Amino acid sequence: MTVDQQPRTVLRERGQREVFCGLTGIIWLHRKMQDAFFLVVGSRTCAHLLQSAAGVMIFAEPRFATAIMEERDLAGMLDA
Repeated sequence: MTVDQQPRTVLRERGQREVFCGLTGIIWLHRKMQDAFFLVVGSRTCAHLLQSAAGVMIFAEPRFATAIMEERDLAGMLDA
């Protein structure tokens, strides 16, 4: 660090938003688009992540569903 540069403070959020995953953006869309239906195809890990990011029982709502697949299916290893 040179004399001209000041140390920068790092802003950090705590909680579910600390870890980025593209699936968590679905929760934002779910809240903004009231007349939309969401079907998420993923593993149980994906379902638990979405549930945690939402903070409510989103899978109990009629406009949200998930199709659970095995990890090997998602990795393309089932046919191998």
